[in-house]
Amino acid sequence: MIYMYGLLDEKPVPKDVTEVIIHPSDSSTTIKEFAFHGCRSLVRITMPDTITHIEHYAFAGCDSLKYFQFSRNLVSIGRQAFWGCTSIQAIFLPPTVKHIYGGAFQLCESLRFFYVPEVIEHIGDRVVLGCDGLLTTVNYKFDYDDEVRYTMNNCEVNAWLMQRNSKFPLHRACSSTEVNPLTIESCIQEHGIERATEVDDTQMTAFHILCANPHVTGDCIRAYLALVPGAANEQDDTGTGMTGLHILCSLSRQDASTGYCIRAYLQLAPDAAEQEDSDGMTPFQHLCRNDVTFLDDRNFSSLMIWWYHCMPPQAETGKKRKRG
Repeated sequence: MIYMYGLLDEKPVPKDVTEVIIHPSDSSTTIKEFAFHGCRSLVRITMPDTITHIEHYAFAGCDSLKYFQFSRNLVSIGRQAFWGCTSIQAIFLPPTVKHIYGGAFQLCESLRFFYVPEVIEHIGDRVVLGCDGLLTTVNYKFDYDDEVRYTMNNCEVNAWLMQRNSKFPLHRACSSTEVNPLTIESCIQEHGIERATEVDDTQMTAFHILCANPHVTGDCIRAYLALVPGAANEQDDTGTGMTGLHILCSLSRQDASTGYCIRAYLQLAPDAAEQEDSDGMTPFQHLCRNDVTFLDDRNFSSLMIWWYHCMPPQAETGKKRKRG
């Protein structure tokens, strides 16, 4: 069920919505508190760039929510705005964000990619508490008898969130919501190709981060792989064994941009299509599990034909692929 949401709507949103399109408004730039609270079937949100504020508990309890992209002009995220959104796996916040209030992403258990601006005016406590999928070098330690200890520990977690890429310039470039081919090429040329094989604190290479970024384009994929072709088959060290192509097929928005990224990837690295992750799944199998919106006809046969035609005429595996 697709629901068209107006920012000035007074009526409650039906709890059984699966997709929401938020209409831009000249008189409001705010998603109201509790607007989608408890919409447990909600999977996808289309958010316009006119949105500047997401109020408290706006999407709390939306445990099926997976596909969305934040407004490029977002300024604040309210208290527990995405509390308990257990299906969210990737969050990339724009540099315009200045305020993230307490528990904003608490109990987002599947969260693996989480990137915030390096400069934030206010970031509350317990922002990623219970996000077990996010591998951090620091963890929340609770000691209710020692408020000073907890406060210091919370500051340590928040500092890690903002400074995690200070020693990884290519990771920083690839996690930016303003990523583009020029910034990728310039960063690799400035810091050296060897930095492209580094893993950060979450055991990811910069290319894994790039493929998870919802703002990635096909040109970004081409730029990176043209300079670092070995990145195409590099698996992460988190235990999932995913390549960048697995990530593209499982985490991205699955819109037209995703289709261009996958095509660019396969044109330059067709062998990546056959690589399996730690669960024995190929990238195509991950794609089949998602709601692929970049095809008009979303059935399996259409998806398989589209995938087949993403390959170069003759793949590097030696298998000839005829057209038509």
